[in-house]
Amino acid sequence: MSDVEGVIITKDGLVRNVWNDGSLVKRLLTSDEEIFRNLRYACEIEEGVTLLDIMRIVEDNPILTMFLGEYSWCSEIDAFHNQVNEDIRSKEIDPDYDDNMTHLEVYWEAHYHRDKSLSLSPGFHGWGHCPEFDRPTGYAVEFTPLYDLADYPVKLNTNINVYSPFPHEGPLKIALEGTQHFSLLEVLDAIYWEVSFCGGPEEVAAQRRELLDRVDDIESGEAELRPIDEMFDFIDDDDIDVDDDQLRYFDFEEGIDDD
Repeated sequence: MSDVEGVIITKDGLVRNVWNDGSLVKRLLTSDEEIFRNLRYACEIEEGVTLLDIMRIVEDNPILTMFLGEYSWCSEIDAFHNQVNEDIRSKEIDPDYDDNMTHLEVYWEAHYHRDKSLSLSPGFHGWGHCPEFDRPTGYAVEFTPLYDLADYPVKLNTNINVYSPFPHEGPLKIALEGTQHFSLLEVLDAIYWEVSFCGGPEEVAAQRRELLDRVDDIESGEAELRPIDEMFDFIDDDDIDVDDDQLRYFDFEEGIDDD
C-alpha cells in the first residue's frame, strides 16, 4: 500500500489513509456519511481482497447498495449479492470447466474516436493466460455467475494506453501512454456496471445458455456459417466507427505493437 491519502479496500472494510502531524493514520470507515464523503478519494485494494470481500462490504451498507443500484444501473443488485454468496463453484463440480484466469481487474478503457474526441472510463474484466496464443489476455465476465468469480482477487491497473486513430492496417500502435488512479466510486461502479451489463442473474443465465447452445451448433456443424470477409463486404468503411476498425484490422496473431 502506498502512503497517499485515500481509501483502501481491505477484507475488514473500507479504511481511510490520512496524514496527521507527519504520521499516516488509518481509520475504518463505518458511518454512511464517512463512506459517501470518501467516494471521490483515490482508491487502493489490499493484496488478496476478492470480489466476494468487496461485494460484502457494499452489501453490509444498505444506503451504498441502494446508491450503486441506481448509479451503476444495477437494478438487481440484491440478487447479485445473493448469487456471489452462494456456496457453489462450477470448477468443483464440472470436469470440463475451463479456467485460465488468475485475477479480476479494474482497468481504464481509453478510446480515440474518428472525430478526435477522447473517452476514458473504468472497465472490469478477468485477466489470465490465453493458451491459444500463449500470452496474457483479458476475459469478459458479464456472462459468468458471480459465485464463480467470488474467490478471485481484484486488482487495479492504473495504466492508460491510447491507440493511434484508424483506419490503418497492421497491429495496433500506442499513441499515448499514461497512468491515472481510480476513485473508490470508479472502482465500485466498474464492477457493478459490468456484472449487470446483460441484466439480472436470471437474464444473464438465459443469455449464457443461448450462447453455449450456439457454440454447440457451430461445433456440431448444424449452424450455417459465413466467412467474415463476406460480412464486411456489406459495410461501407465510412460508416465504421473506430471500435469496428479496431476489430477489422487487429492482427490477433501478432498482437499489439508497443513500439
